[in-house]
Amino acid sequence: MEKTPIVSSHIIDVGFADTLFIRFKNGAVYRYEQVGYSVFDALRKAESVGKFFHAFINKKFACVRLDNDPFVEA
Repeated sequence: MEKTPIVSSHIIDVGFADTLFIRFKNGAVYRYEQVGYSVFDALRKAESVGKFFHAFINKKFACVRLDNDPFVEA
């Protein structure tokens, strides 16, 4: 997975492995379905990650909360 640490009040990391993964500061990790690399790249480069997330990802793509954390390497 390609991972990028994020400076945000709610998001710790974003990652991409065929779709988008986001780890939030509350410990929750979500996989956002059918998100392309260009959206991942724009998210990690956004001036405000939170604003970009709410405008272009949240409630626009199906998501699944994960029990396992794909950001932690085995």
